[in-house]
Amino acid sequence: MLIFLLGLNRQNNQNRRWSPAQAREFLHLHSSLALMTLHSDLSPQRTLAPGGSKLPASSVHSSGPLLPLHSDILASLFTPEGQPYLLEVMFAMRELSGPLSLLIEMVTYCSYCNEGFSLGVLQLLKSQMETAPPHELKNVFQMLQEILVVEDPLQSQRLKYAFESDNGLLALMHQSNNVDSRRCYQCVKFLVTLAQKCPPAKDYFKDLSGHWSWAVQWLQKKMTEHYWTPQSNVSNETSTNKTFQRTISAQDTLAYATALLNEKEQSGSSNGSDGSPANENAERSLRQGSESPMMLGDSKSDLEDVDS
Repeated sequence: MLIFLLGLNRQNNQNRRWSPAQAREFLHLHSSLALMTLHSDLSPQRTLAPGGSKLPASSVHSSGPLLPLHSDILASLFTPEGQPYLLEVMFAMRELSGPLSLLIEMVTYCSYCNEGFSLGVLQLLKSQMETAPPHELKNVFQMLQEILVVEDPLQSQRLKYAFESDNGLLALMHQSNNVDSRRCYQCVKFLVTLAQKCPPAKDYFKDLSGHWSWAVQWLQKKMTEHYWTPQSNVSNETSTNKTFQRTISAQDTLAYATALLNEKEQSGSSNGSDGSPANENAERSLRQGSESPMMLGDSKSDLEDVDS
């Protein structure tokens, strides 16, 4: 299957064997390879002891013991020669339209307590976010989210590497806010969504607020520049339109981001931030979202971002 997908002895700098149109037919192939990995024992590949942490939850339930790690799987995931396969996984996240949960579970399973794999796959994801068309990034952000919520001794390091490294998301937001507003918006929304789903990430963003508070002001300005679009299927994540569109989801993102900043600013006060207008707006939008598919905190609706 790997030879079929990659070609024989494909090198890292070689072109893909299949065109994007052909590769869109390979969902079952990718799922089969991912299942083999999920049924394999990866504990010998860990670079850190788990401590009190547990493996990420998986939908794959094995009735027997895990299989020994096959040499081909080892080479495709944990060696420099395996880069072509992981690149195909990145392309699959952009190109495939079917359920990609097995691919995401495979990558999070491999990342668990494995520093080299974690940083390597984060680098690949960041490269996709910088270069891929914005309308192809929805599932890429979903994979990144699932990696960053993994609770193990590497979680803090992953967060810093994803956001603060030279080509991290904070740098990407600065690079794209004037020339690629939809890409910048997706980064802001990702930060907000991750803060809702992951308490360690929320604390991290509050401590880092001085580095991204400008993006909230930028989004506020964008919301006032663009008219309230009447179409019901407009999305800043899936539309091929190159300009930012004012949507209900963008309004929710701005409300929660503002509330998060206010919570940081007022954390020392006895009253907290619950009474601030920004927090009231955020809580109201999130309560409304819990009754509709628009809530940012819902893992399925995170992939929609459409007006209703």
